Amino acid sequence: MSLTYYCSFKLAALALVFSAMGASEAKADTIAFTAPGSLTYDTGAVNLGLVFTATTPFSVDALGIYDYPGLAGPEQVGLYNSSGNLLASATVTLTDPLISGYFFQSVTPVTLSAGSTYTVDVFVGNNPFGYGPAPTANGAVTYKGATYLYSSSLAFPTFTPSVPAFYGANFEIATGDDPPVPEPRNVGALVSLAMLAGCFCFRKAQSRASESSVATAKV
Repeated sequence: MSLTYYCSFKLAALALVFSAMGASEAKADTIAFTAPGSLTYDTGAVNLGLVFTATTPFSVDALGIYDYPGLAGPEQVGLYNSSGNLLASATVTLTDPLISGYFFQSVTPVTLSAGSTYTVDVFVGNNPFGYGPAPTANGAVTYKGATYLYSSSLAFPTFTPSVPAFYGANFEIATGDDPPVPEPRNVGALVSLAMLAGCFCFRKAQSRASESSVATAKV
């Protein structure tokens, strides 16, 4: 193997290690609730809430609406604490990203506290809505039940229905859409290795060139 190819191989290997480090740390957001396969549908201008408790601290960075049959327009979604204070809201449209059966609109991240109870609510307006069995919950939340409130706009729902759950509102739990920047100590180590490899190759190239010049002179 020539010196040029040898140096290129070493530097390429180090670059691959650096890239793999970033890729292994990349994570995608996860949704809080997964809807069951079969639902019943109804209509009415109503707020429909899902009450949950955070089992661990996390951030919410998107609010969503269920893509059910007959969905014809945007809906307002709100995230409330147990006192009814609005923490985040968004108007979710049918052109927003569709993920696992829900349209999601990004919001400024809101951090939820472990052990605290919250409600994610949707005002359906003129759209139909679904109801049925309780959703499958992400491990970061514990589903507590449904609430509702008839009104003309987004509002904190306080009434308890006779059904297990509405569909409905949802949210995304932020776990890092983009690969995080490696820790400084890791970056430093990799950069140092790359520099050492470069210096080694350069010194070897100089030595090989010097030897060649000497050999030529002797001839």
